[in-house]
Amino acid sequence: MLIFLAMEIRETIDGVEVLTSAEKRAEKDAAFAQMSSFSMEAAAVAEVAAEGAAVAQVPGAADGPGARPPPPTAPPPPPPWPNPEAASDVLLKTVHLILPLSGRSATFFRFIRTLENSCLRNGDRVALVVVLFPSESEDTADACEEVVRDLQRRYPDHRLSLVRLEERFARARALQLGAAQVPDSDDDLLMFIDVDMMFTAESINRARLNTIRGKQTYFPIVYSEFDPATLRSVLPAPEQSNLSEAFETGQWRLTSAPDRIVEDAGYWRLYGFGIASMYKSDLKKAGGFDTSIRGWGREDVDLFERILGSSGLRIFRAVDPDLVHVFHVVECSPDLERSQLDMCKGTRADMLGSVRTLAAMVLRKGPRLLDVARKERIKPDAVR
Repeated sequence: MLIFLAMEIRETIDGVEVLTSAEKRAEKDAAFAQMSSFSMEAAAVAEVAAEGAAVAQVPGAADGPGARPPPPTAPPPPPPWPNPEAASDVLLKTVHLILPLSGRSATFFRFIRTLENSCLRNGDRVALVVVLFPSESEDTADACEEVVRDLQRRYPDHRLSLVRLEERFARARALQLGAAQVPDSDDDLLMFIDVDMMFTAESINRARLNTIRGKQTYFPIVYSEFDPATLRSVLPAPEQSNLSEAFETGQWRLTSAPDRIVEDAGYWRLYGFGIASMYKSDLKKAGGFDTSIRGWGREDVDLFERILGSSGLRIFRAVDPDLVHVFHVVECSPDLERSQLDMCKGTRADMLGSVRTLAAMVLRKGPRLLDVARKERIKPDAVR
């Protein structure tokens, strides 16, 4: 009779066995599974502990050979984040989009298509308040109002409204009035947005997750497109045909650089605070918008600074690649206050193009541009 003894050779280091790759993977999978079922195990342990306590109260139950062992010690509580149950509750919050509007009807129709395709058709919990001002450049207020009415008919379960004002445009006034249309409740999450923005359901979810009532407001850093004409002017003729302007999808890029976010296509608006989300109660805590600020700009910076300074609220900022500001020519009215006018001109300059693109323009048209700059530099102050 032959007897074979099976033996396994294991590697050791300093007398300690070394796990194989398969065993390491199995150990990681087991730890991961344990984390995912952590709350279930904690509940089971609590149930066993309660049952054990009840048994211990019965006379003689804890004595003798058939006595139950003492209940196991409950594990420490799980970390506060991620909390799947809390996250799922937050994702059910309704986000109220507050949109100021004056003219820009074609851009508004694109915004509505984005809202419908990204959110409404999927049953996402969003609401919309449009605050409409008259426009000197186009008479399209009735058409914009009809678009909102049509949206209301097709999506009756969503709060979709439009408020018309017969006064000069003021973004601060529009945002404050739009916020006032949202009922005070546990579901009064506001997101201030502009008509030039493209967004997705993911960017709406980030507003939900990054805004905490009574504790934190969210000012995302959006991606802003440069002027496509600037980049086109420095490209060789063969590459110009590869430059696709896709305003309908909020992105344009060189086909040789397939990523949507590319250096020469746009920039991150680190100092832009116009897109923000917060609960209505926290907007009140911060004092709301300063409605004495008229026209374009400065109302967002004012609110940001007051939240930062004395509201007791945190500000959370992060880049959001799904929030894209589509390029448009910025008109800076000479009637703006000096600080607003300077801010407007600065934004217009930022949107012209990347440093690399502008440098390429100087190199290509260098002699003529440098000659103009030289003449401007030596011009007497009285003539400038």
